[in-house]
Amino acid sequence: MGNFRRATFKLEELKDFLVKEMYIASFKVPERLEFIDKLPITKIGKYEKKSLREKITGMLKSEGEIA
Repeated sequence: MGNFRRATFKLEELKDFLVKEMYIASFKVPERLEFIDKLPITKIGKYEKKSLREKITGMLKSEGEIA
């Protein structure tokens, strides 16, 4: 994996950058972003999508965004 440094920015700044600099259509830009320190990976090195989905679903349910 690469060596990344942590950036500090506001969500609106990121949205503006994606639309104005990266030419991404505004309807494709996410309304919300969640940052995690490390992606869950299986024993063979694939991303563990099931656990990511479960984590996101649990988070959205706890915030009342989904039933």
